[in-house]
Amino acid sequence: ILGTREAAAQTDAFMADIRGERFEQAYNRMSPSYRANNDLSTFTRAVREMEALTAHTASTVTMFRYESLEHPTAPLGGMLQTPNGTIQFNIRLVKPGETWFIEALSVGGVDLGS
Repeated sequence: ILGTREAAAQTDAFMADIRGERFEQAYNRMSPSYRANNDLSTFTRAVREMEALTAHTASTVTMFRYESLEHPTAPLGGMLQTPNGTIQFNIRLVKPGETWFIEALSVGGVDLGS
């Protein structure tokens, strides 16, 4: 399914932005509803508080479920490789138009914030 590849690619790009400390680009990948409730400085602070997210050296999407064609949502899960070992992440994407956006993120059971 094309949507699965697009959602996974958006997740990979988001993780690469975080890894490269391109927080503004990562923030722009967040959903419009997230951005309406959180400004860039709030997002950047929340990301920096998630050590495994900022220190990861690689990410792998390991599970995917496409929930709805009418209101496309895509919960994904995966693993982050960090200097301290591997940690699980869960990410939920939404597609309100033509583009997938990150709606929620949890790393090691800690939520990014909403």
